[in-house]
Amino acid sequence: MSGNKHLPQLAMVVVPSKPVREAACRKLAASGFDTVGFSDCENAAAWLEEETPVIAIVATGASGDCKAFLSELRERGSDIEEC
Repeated sequence: MSGNKHLPQLAMVVVPSKPVREAACRKLAASGFDTVGFSDCENAAAWLEEETPVIAIVATGASGDCKAFLSELRERGSDIEEC
C-alpha cells in the first residue's frame, strides 16, 4: 500500500483576545483540524496568499478592515463563523 494519509484540514481563528483565540484553536485541533490563529484580519489576509482554510472563526470586533478579508474567504468557499 502507498503512504496515502488523510491530511488534516486547515482552520483559521481571527480573534483579538489571545486566550480566546488559543482556546478556539485547541477546540478545532481536538476535532482534527490543523489550526492557525491571528489577532487581526490584516495578518490573516497575508496568510491567505498561500493557504485556504476549510473553516474560519472571525471575531466581529477583530481589528483592521475585515470586509475584504471575509469576502475573499467566501469567494474561496471557506465556512465562516462570526463570533
